[in-house]
Amino acid sequence: MVEVRKGSDRTVLLSENYAIKLPVINAGSSIRTAYGMYDRFGAGAPIKMWRRECGESPGGIKGGLMHGLIANWREARLAQQFPEVVVATKSIASVINVQPRLDTLALPVDDVMKVFSRNLKVRAAMLGHMMDDVTNFGVTDDGVRFLDGGGSGLEQLLGREGKGGNIVAALNELTHLSAENKI
Repeated sequence: MVEVRKGSDRTVLLSENYAIKLPVINAGSSIRTAYGMYDRFGAGAPIKMWRRECGESPGGIKGGLMHGLIANWREARLAQQFPEVVVATKSIASVINVQPRLDTLALPVDDVMKVFSRNLKVRAAMLGHMMDDVTNFGVTDDGVRFLDGGGSGLEQLLGREGKGGNIVAALNELTHLSAENKI
């Protein structure tokens, strides 16, 4: 059986062993809009709408697709560069990301936020939505890792901010807290 979870940029299909991440495509709304335009203005109207639509707007097909593709691309790249931070990810042209399905972190969100705040100070806010939900973290044999590695804040912290060591320290602390919580 497959469980479906929807995020702002991606849809995740969870099987027994894998998490498959696809860019969000708001197809229902966009198909209705395109059909209405076709009905009112002719066959070329939906194509003109696509060309005019701004990729920055996550509400349309193009915007949702672009945000999801970028999140998949970023996640696969960060997983390769920082395996101690982001769970291993295989990507097929950024359209499909595949990760092993892991147990999620069994700690309160407040504890996660405290750990990252202690290690990153005010920069912890750059992680944004990734700290709002403990299902964004998975527990591997090697410790706690980000399951959602598609956030631009994580990329900035690992890259130009040079806070990889602080993030690893926070994940290690969460690993110890998680192990203590299971006892």
